[in-house]
Amino acid sequence: MKINTFALTSLSDAPFRDIGHQFAQLLSEIVNEVRKVKCDQGWPACDRCISTGRVCDGYGIWGGGGNAYYDRITHPKVLARSTPMRHPIPTSVGVPNITPEEQGYLEWFLRRSVVKLPGIFGSEFWGTLVLQTSSREPAVFHAVLALSAVHKRDVFESDRPRRRYDILDEQEQFALQQYTKAIVGLKPYFSAQIKESLRTTLIACLVFVSLEFLHGHYKTGNIHLHYGLKLVDYYTSPFWPSYYSIDHCIIETFARLQLQVQMLGLNTEHIYSIPRGLAIDIPTTKFHTVTQARQKLDCLLKEIFHLTQLRRQTALSQEDPPSHELLKAQSHIRAQLGSWFRILTASIVDLRVQTDTIAAFSYKFLSIYHTMAGIMVETCLETGRESIFEDFTCNFASLLAQAVDIQQALQSPTTSNAIHGDGAAPFSSIADIGWIPPLYYTALKCRVHRIRVHAIKLISSKLHKEGIWDSRLAGCIAREVMQIEEKDFYRDFQIDDEFSIYESPRAEDISLPALPEQYRVNEVKVMLPDDPTEKVKLICRRQGGDGNWEIISKEFDVREMN
Repeated sequence: MKINTFALTSLSDAPFRDIGHQFAQLLSEIVNEVRKVKCDQGWPACDRCISTGRVCDGYGIWGGGGNAYYDRITHPKVLARSTPMRHPIPTSVGVPNITPEEQGYLEWFLRRSVVKLPGIFGSEFWGTLVLQTSSREPAVFHAVLALSAVHKRDVFESDRPRRRYDILDEQEQFALQQYTKAIVGLKPYFSAQIKESLRTTLIACLVFVSLEFLHGHYKTGNIHLHYGLKLVDYYTSPFWPSYYSIDHCIIETFARLQLQVQMLGLNTEHIYSIPRGLAIDIPTTKFHTVTQARQKLDCLLKEIFHLTQLRRQTALSQEDPPSHELLKAQSHIRAQLGSWFRILTASIVDLRVQTDTIAAFSYKFLSIYHTMAGIMVETCLETGRESIFEDFTCNFASLLAQAVDIQQALQSPTTSNAIHGDGAAPFSSIADIGWIPPLYYTALKCRVHRIRVHAIKLISSKLHKEGIWDSRLAGCIAREVMQIEEKDFYRDFQIDDEFSIYESPRAEDISLPALPEQYRVNEVKVMLPDDPTEKVKLICRRQGGDGNWEIISKEFDVREMN
């Protein structure tokens, strides 16, 4: 496969965004090449089909060049390609002369990034695979150093005013140089379509996605994720034999990042199916680990998003009732969520929730996401009627109470020390989900003023990032949506929003009249910036009393909304 690698040697003077775009274009070309690989009609075995592992459709009456599955994996051409000496992929460390500066950032990654980025649930990808791969693959090693530098800057300077974007200090220059070295080091992998080339490219892609999100380059990071998901989709399809399988933790990490993007409402036109091997069944009695429980809940959330999308695609109008098939799918997910929670509750002793601080904290997060999923599954087929969320005020209040419980737990020295250990600020930046998505969902969908203001306050109570989610950004978006909807509706009511985030709502606090349907917006979409200095664009729609839809579009600068 021939891939245009551009003038990578000249990238050292380019800004991060340009390098990210170069890598995105490389990924795009790889995806396009994978899609158009055709049989070269070689005999006794098709060389192109063997190189990619595809099952060849063959040619003429003979039905193919002798590349049935067994023939492909035992043919000399296959054995030759699997011999290390026959491909240009580096197999040694390749970085024997590590500089003191590189050593410093490597130590930061090992001591801080690997601990912080996985979040509360941990990650085999960050904790094991990335470290193992970076020790023998220079491209991943340099990608790790670039991420380490960006992560270190975020920890110490996330709350400081951003300097001029076109002027880089030594730390940013180091990250830029490492990013460039990583892409240059990936060039051999772009021309060798074998398992190790795919594996290394996908690992580097995930590191770059996290780097771009952390750096505030949301569009670029989302493009990397988009093409990475396409590669995963191709290589987990039935066209590829089992010896081409990808590490489970790579697929899981991509799936988790995709779920983050879906919860923010991005890329809904590119919803991929649950990767094979991740769609696990619910055990009949107990979960063996918190991770197992989380994996199944992730799958159920993805099914809810898929069902929501099907409803929007198949409904001729908002008034059309859901089809029997959609209602049946909704009922199935509802039952699965119920079984999931019952089994989780029965697993408390085995999961050491009552004795292990980390397990207890993980359980809190699983519970709050289950509450959100319960609301989502009940409302997913009513995509045009926002007043349906009035029926779930108690559920939103429960979600809010769970979030307050999490906030209080974080203030406990016992919990804080167990989670952070080093006395650092709690999870200033992680690559996994945290509490922002459920609170953001509450702020957008619950029209009880006191509850949604409380949710926004909790989101904004601490500056931190969770993958593509930024607390400052999410809080600003939610606040804008609330202002668009409420306008002057409550102008004649006495409202006190100066309450503590630890103060639960009282009965009188949630007794305000509900917003009329014509005040409520539908399908909030956000166009994220590709630079912290760019404005955020918010697009939503609202149905007026005459039945016509009004499109509302606003741009705002997050830096000016504090």
